Amino acid sequence: MRHHRTLPSLQHRDRHLDRRGAASLVFAMGAIALFGVVGLATEGGTWYLEKRRGQNAADAAAMSGALALANGQDAATSGRKAAALIGDDNGLTIATGNFSNGTFTANATPANAVRAVVSATQKPLFSALFLDSEVMIRESTVAIVAATGPVCMLAGAGGLSFGGSTSVKATGCTLASNKTGSQSIVGASSAHVSPTQSLVSSGGCSGCSGLSTPPLTYQPATPIPAALASIEALQLPAPGTNGATCNTTSHANENPVPFETAAQLNCDGLQLNGNRTLDLTPGTYIFYNSDVQVNNGILQCSTCTGAGSSGVTIILTGTPGNIGTIDVPGNATVQLTAPATSRYNAAFNGVLFYTDARAPVGNSVKLTGSSNSTYSGAMYFPTSAVTFIGNSGTSAPTCSMLLGYSLSFTGNSDFDISGCPAPDVTRTRTIRIAQ
Repeated sequence: MRHHRTLPSLQHRDRHLDRRGAASLVFAMGAIALFGVVGLATEGGTWYLEKRRGQNAADAAAMSGALALANGQDAATSGRKAAALIGDDNGLTIATGNFSNGTFTANATPANAVRAVVSATQKPLFSALFLDSEVMIRESTVAIVAATGPVCMLAGAGGLSFGGSTSVKATGCTLASNKTGSQSIVGASSAHVSPTQSLVSSGGCSGCSGLSTPPLTYQPATPIPAALASIEALQLPAPGTNGATCNTTSHANENPVPFETAAQLNCDGLQLNGNRTLDLTPGTYIFYNSDVQVNNGILQCSTCTGAGSSGVTIILTGTPGNIGTIDVPGNATVQLTAPATSRYNAAFNGVLFYTDARAPVGNSVKLTGSSNSTYSGAMYFPTSAVTFIGNSGTSAPTCSMLLGYSLSFTGNSDFDISGCPAPDVTRTRTIRIAQ
């Protein structure tokens, strides 16, 4: 008996074809979704890199702009140059304003902050399967100029250095240098200053090791206190002007006289020798074209208390090339206190020493002295190279502030400004990202 094979019906065959078409459709749709996801992931990585680059550019622009703001320069110009170095200054906007209580207000005064915004758009490619518009990447940074710790020691363009067996203690205050470059502060290691000492410089800090508080480097210049800066505008007396005359016996007789005594200038300098003690009366001692030297003697003011006008101010002035120097070697002792109220001029309130700013750069000032030396008051030497050892720990004054073109420390010194009048104290300025 023969068996006949039955062929599938057309309807049955169509059902098989339909299933094959559905599989193709599902595969196509899955492939599209897969490509979209892969594309989204790939483009997402690109967008992330663009976001990082934009944030770096915004940070650099804001920080550079704030530094320019602190130095009286154009913030926008400096900010754009910084962003261009990163290669992302397209879509960059820079605004100067005020930052307070967590809020930046553009164009507000006093200006203490710079905001930089970097914006960029990215066209979706594979991810266009899911996104129907361009992707906006926007990064913003606000950098501020902040006033930080009060300053008891400020070096100008000559820098700040520590050497030898130096041990400097500065109670509650900052040591600062306005010198630029890598050697702004040299040798401020934990062997020479407290490990927690606050250091701020306009350049680098070389040999500053072992400190628990890292130095703040490459910061804006620290301003001179307004009260001291006003001194430079004064026209100091000279022989023959406004009745001023010369005392020419101070050198030989160790007999300087205060200016308040018949407007007398000490034109013969001071040289104290032979273990002698010179006890000054309170007043303002102006040395014209002459030096102050204290050789193995004692220079003091036993009646000076610092209260009212009971204190001493020593000023060195003269013709620019002949302005004198100060030399106090290690075997001498100086115990002087500045007056709270100057008898000569209110600009010298609280000032112990001042060398005319017209003196040549590098004019020598050596305030070393014995372990019993104390210098109480503000000491301002705008163009002088200052070497300092003074203020013993047992009798350190509550107001001792030192400012000079350059400052060098080679021995033990103590500083404290808790008792200084507020106008005499300045603060460092630092740049930081606030938002």
